[in-house]
Amino acid sequence: MGGRDRLVMRGILGIVLMVLGVSAQEVRGDEGCLECHAGIERISPTHPFPCVQCHGGDPGSRSREGAHKGLVPNPSDLKHAPERCGGCHKEEVARVRRSLMATTAGIINTVRYLWGAQESPDARYGTFSVGSLQALPEVRVSGELVDDLLRRRCLRCHLYTRGAQRRGDYRASGCAACHMPYADDGMSRSADQALRRLMDRVREGSRTLNRGYPKRHSFTTQVPTSQCLRCHNGNRVGLDFVGKFERDEDENYRFLSLDGRTGSFIYGLDQHRLLPDIHFERGLECIDCHTQREVMGDGSVRGRSWDQLEVRCADCHGTPWDLPQAHRLPEGAPQWRVIEANPRLKKGKGRTFLRTEAGGWLLNVVWEKDEAFLISKVSGKRHKIPLLARQPKVPVAHRIRAHMERMECHSCHAAWTFQDYGLHVLREDVARYSRWSHLASQNDPQVQRLLAQQLSRPPAQWDPPGMRDWLTGRWSLGVWYRGWTYRRWEGRILGVDSRGKVSCFRPEGQFVVSHVGRGGTVLLDSWIPRTRQGRRGWAFNPYVPHTQRRVTASCEECHGPGAVRTLGLGPALLWGGKEDEAERLLPITRPHLDGIPMEGAWEQMVRVDGRVLQASTHPGARPFNAVELGGLLHLSEAYKGWRIMDLEERGFYRLFRERSGVPADSERLPSPKFQGGSEKP
Repeated sequence: MGGRDRLVMRGILGIVLMVLGVSAQEVRGDEGCLECHAGIERISPTHPFPCVQCHGGDPGSRSREGAHKGLVPNPSDLKHAPERCGGCHKEEVARVRRSLMATTAGIINTVRYLWGAQESPDARYGTFSVGSLQALPEVRVSGELVDDLLRRRCLRCHLYTRGAQRRGDYRASGCAACHMPYADDGMSRSADQALRRLMDRVREGSRTLNRGYPKRHSFTTQVPTSQCLRCHNGNRVGLDFVGKFERDEDENYRFLSLDGRTGSFIYGLDQHRLLPDIHFERGLECIDCHTQREVMGDGSVRGRSWDQLEVRCADCHGTPWDLPQAHRLPEGAPQWRVIEANPRLKKGKGRTFLRTEAGGWLLNVVWEKDEAFLISKVSGKRHKIPLLARQPKVPVAHRIRAHMERMECHSCHAAWTFQDYGLHVLREDVARYSRWSHLASQNDPQVQRLLAQQLSRPPAQWDPPGMRDWLTGRWSLGVWYRGWTYRRWEGRILGVDSRGKVSCFRPEGQFVVSHVGRGGTVLLDSWIPRTRQGRRGWAFNPYVPHTQRRVTASCEECHGPGAVRTLGLGPALLWGGKEDEAERLLPITRPHLDGIPMEGAWEQMVRVDGRVLQASTHPGARPFNAVELGGLLHLSEAYKGWRIMDLEERGFYRLFRERSGVPADSERLPSPKFQGGSEKP
């Protein structure tokens, strides 16, 4: 065929393609891209599209610059997702853009409220304007110092950013932040020849890894826990699930590895190794419990993660007197699409699934032959779920109906809780880096990078301090440093959550603020923010520790005079209470003598008379009131009966009698009756 004939045929083909609505680039497909990216994986079996359909660019160009012109490296970034992904996933994209992982509305509005920048902690601002949320203003617009702290120190972990890009924190933005796993070191394991050459140069040391790359060019619905920890690290829910607790930031608390030379830094710091959650220990991943709508949102704008939760312990384990709810999933229900999208669920799918108290479907928890089985969405492993109603013997604590109806399961079953007290934040607009050399590991990538660079130079060569805005990328003067009064994990502190149940609480936002301006002028010195209602801007909020174990807290942790700290009264001794002396608390710690203008202790939510010292930003959540405190601090006859029954069943009471010489037929308190729905659940 001559050149003229080829031109004629090309013209005819172009007309046909125009009629069919198909571009020439799509016909050429990936050929141009694969000349450089030979071996690259298909993004997924359900996305059999040419590269340009998602990424753009020009695969017909013979130059790298031309081929990459108009290229979108991450089509799932939330700035591009409505156009690039929304054709097939319109509902999912809309939900994710309103989710807490994208808006960070929980952190933003809680902190602004505690600093007195807005009337309530309700969802008003987010990272970007979406739904009813306004975009968080810059400090030059709002005049609120807290907005500068949020934008430059707090907001790196949302879906509009690529995160910290350091060991353990490498990830993409948007949908790929979850669905495209990264290795801890950010190095690609892809067969893509272009990436393999780059990775080889990084290993050789001739190139620096400026940003991380996914393990492979592939999407997955089997999201591992390690990917969740790209954001959910630090002393927040997530790290506790795998049994880690961030060490203090002072260099004196840094630990070397066993060889005495290298550190164990990941997520910006090294960690204590603690007891992990039993679900993690048994092989469950985060997504095995958390539903798609919990993680990706339900389309509503939320102000707290607590409001977005739908899965409860009883949804899988039931109660001592009730089995969990099991329902047959109707044919043609939209939930089948979710099952079909995960090969692990597709292989082990059943017909009858458990449902949550809120009405959602647990599509990986099947009901078969009167038993419940969880199928891991990641490994496919099948786990038989212990059902409380099928226990051969009901523990004493479960026979007390008030425990089962008025307590969250984690209030007893949490092995430990995150308790970080006194969050000191200092903005400095002057270069005084040597003062921070011992606190260089602040788990903030910008601060750590700045201190590492500047402390390697003589003071005469120091640059002005500054950080970039995580939302706009703009640099501005001033750096936010951080430190804690102390960090602890022992024990638990209890209160009443927004469901009216006893729950674990943790301090959130115990800010002590200082600001050193240009020229070294002290503008704020240990200032404690106040809400617009005039209350101290500190909060203790209910949360769910992901440290669940079969072994529970002892009865004495919550009942009796030794339970003072657990009940939110702080580290103190309960004194007096006799006829000649009024009952009072003697605080062990006295932070007001440390120069902090505060009443009570860091751990103290409430006084023994019921006066609240640290409120909650969750509607309805509160410390115990005076009546409740009195009932828990002073042991009733009913409590003593239950406790003796518990000791007897564990064998301790018999052992005590034998060792103390007390006759077996000696008087004892009558055993209380089982308080469940029947004598034998």
